[in-house]
Amino acid sequence: MDEDQKFAFNLAVNGHNLLISGQAGTGKTFLVEKIVEFMRYSQKKNVSIVCSTGIAATHYGNLGAQTLHKWSGIRDGRYLIEEIVHLLRTDERYTVAKSNIESVETLIIDEISMVSSKVLNQVQVLCRQIRNSPDIFGNIQVILVGDFYQLPPVSNELYDEHNLITCINELEVGDPSDESVAFLQSLNRPLQDEAGSVQLFARNIDVDMFNYNKLNQIQGELQTYHSVDEGSAHYINKFLAPKNLGLKVGCPVMLIKNLSDVLVNGVRGIAVQLHNKSVDVNFKIGEKIVTANIGAEIFSTYDPVGKIIIAKRIQLPLKLAYALTIHKAQGMSLENVTVNCQHSVQPGQLGVAVGRAVSVNGLKVVNFKKHLCKKHPGYVLNFYESFSVGELNQDLTCCRNKTQLEKLSYSETESASSDSDACSKTFEKDFIDFDNDSDFSDSEIENLNF
Repeated sequence: MDEDQKFAFNLAVNGHNLLISGQAGTGKTFLVEKIVEFMRYSQKKNVSIVCSTGIAATHYGNLGAQTLHKWSGIRDGRYLIEEIVHLLRTDERYTVAKSNIESVETLIIDEISMVSSKVLNQVQVLCRQIRNSPDIFGNIQVILVGDFYQLPPVSNELYDEHNLITCINELEVGDPSDESVAFLQSLNRPLQDEAGSVQLFARNIDVDMFNYNKLNQIQGELQTYHSVDEGSAHYINKFLAPKNLGLKVGCPVMLIKNLSDVLVNGVRGIAVQLHNKSVDVNFKIGEKIVTANIGAEIFSTYDPVGKIIIAKRIQLPLKLAYALTIHKAQGMSLENVTVNCQHSVQPGQLGVAVGRAVSVNGLKVVNFKKHLCKKHPGYVLNFYESFSVGELNQDLTCCRNKTQLEKLSYSETESASSDSDACSKTFEKDFIDFDNDSDFSDSEIENLNF
């Protein structure tokens, strides 16, 4: 570890609340792993690792990472805080989540930039109430990990690729140097495995067209799986799960719903056998191949005001994966990837896309123009420029003083009101479309009135 990593390590293992933030090449995942191993095995502490997405949790191997939504019991975010507290205290289905909060000593939240203030406040209040503590997060040591210039962490394999790391960092900020522009333009050349390259696009329509054309080019019988739909056509048309899913044996697919701790939203595989109502898929999980039979799942849109489901689609939780959106590729490591920069409009989007590559040899970049690199809002830059560790006290009063508590804590009434307002502002017309490109945990849909 370098000096900065050693400093952060010492703060973490001595019980301080901590923010570990840095760009590509800073070794955040490596540092977190070392912190967890030391705390669990040397200090015998109960440490939980949670992430904003299921695919990010898979980066921590056997350390038991899971989504923040599942760990805390907030699931798809449909309930108000007081409702979740009631469920945690009375519903046996929430026993594991309640135990998580009661027993944890250190909570590590990875990809913190992808966690909304609404969700973070929900978890913070839940921890205080379930643990019956007035302290922030119920006196749990909290370590936040992330990169506010880029949504996902970059894979460890990139650390020796100095030019690529520099380029990614500059793309994240939105101001690539002339050297990085020339470097990106030099990557517009054929790959050794061009046919096996995953295509990344900014828009869903480009992904769908590319997938359709590639499927038509391969041999084999086409099997089409039709969805069963109910409810509002407006919201049904927004589901990530397609109305008609066409597959052939040998085509690449991607899971679009969390089915287990291993089969999470975003994992990719190959369709090996097509049945009338299901598909056998060989998923690549780390270095292993996991074969699973994938049947239909429920995708739904929930109205938190009326507390009913207003749209529902039953379909296989799969999409063709010759091409993916940059958004959907977040957190992935791809050995062969072609980044199509056209129509990129979001700050840090191209940094996310280029950062999916395992190596320069497996990366191709097309349609790159410098004007496509957008800068982040000023408050993101100000955060990195003005952030200071401040005064550190061994007794942790620096992390748990009353001033901070008053700022971050709020009453039952305020939390419920804030939660409701945040919910209504986040989703169109107060409806939660939580299965549309969502990484949230599944909800107990069968107990709701349709």
